[in-house]
Amino acid sequence: MFKKNIIHRLIAKILIAAFIAQDIAWADPGLFQKSKTACALQVPSMLQGPDEKILLVTLEYLRILFPEMENFRYRITCPIAGLDIDLKFHEMRKSGDSLIVPCAVADTKYDAVIIHGKPIVLRRPGEKKTPAETTAIVAKAPSGSADSAGRGKARLKDYVEARTDGERKKIIDSMRSVSRIDRPVRAAFIMPMYKEEARLKPKSADNPFGEDAFRDKVEELIAMERLNPYFKGQLICVDDGTPGAASAKCAAKIWADMQKEYEEIGERLDPLMVSIRIITPEEKIAIKSRKGGAVLTGLRQAASEKWAQYIGYIDTDTSIRGQLGNLLAPLFSNDCDVAIGS
Repeated sequence: MFKKNIIHRLIAKILIAAFIAQDIAWADPGLFQKSKTACALQVPSMLQGPDEKILLVTLEYLRILFPEMENFRYRITCPIAGLDIDLKFHEMRKSGDSLIVPCAVADTKYDAVIIHGKPIVLRRPGEKKTPAETTAIVAKAPSGSADSAGRGKARLKDYVEARTDGERKKIIDSMRSVSRIDRPVRAAFIMPMYKEEARLKPKSADNPFGEDAFRDKVEELIAMERLNPYFKGQLICVDDGTPGAASAKCAAKIWADMQKEYEEIGERLDPLMVSIRIITPEEKIAIKSRKGGAVLTGLRQAASEKWAQYIGYIDTDTSIRGQLGNLLAPLFSNDCDVAIGS
């Protein structure tokens, strides 16, 4: 019993530390003296909203902290945004690929449906299975493995996965920067993709150099928007001369698949989040376009649409992930007019 209480305390402290580290909440440590499984959190106004949304955000951050949630068997109770949250992981059950966690916000009870690589879905006890539960799932394999093809979507967890301790710190810094946005912000990113169809798709036996780059770029924007509703992002993909517009067609197919996947679980992606522009091989020769030509084309489009307050450029590859907030941070704070990352 003594050891179990120590574990409960540790979980609560880790949860509080994560919220504080990411500037999502501040905590009342005095409550530790009253309950070994509880923590008091107060959150900024960006998380004020429907009860379900606050519960989902709490669950998503727990998934960030404990990716292997099937091994998380503790009860967490915490007041968040003025609402009593009760997460009964000790009563968690497995149903196919799903983990079903009884939980409650205020006086309303839910079952949280957690599927590896999928957005968390809430349903009322006794409701029929959600589309997310009935959809065939291919569990996400470690980054770069052949089984990563077909992996899930809206992976907020992946937004904080890191390959090194240094990268993890940069990702957490990026999340902190996004969470601090206190006004509406719109940012567009140009991504040149000349002959990049292999990188755009997941790695597989038939595509050994795949990086699932398109999905990763889009899902980072989705994660940023989920982290802070003030933020809105757009990806402008420019295929500058790939024969047969192969890169553009590849990106368009993945984007269509992603929109359909989200619709199946009751979510709708903004069609304007992704824009795909084609420069034909003939046009490429005529305008003497290299990589810079694709960037300029995207910049002109973003400038003419007058939607984005900030316009940037990113490479197609995934050598740097989850760090767009770091690039934007000095612009948000008006410390400079141009930011360059490497």
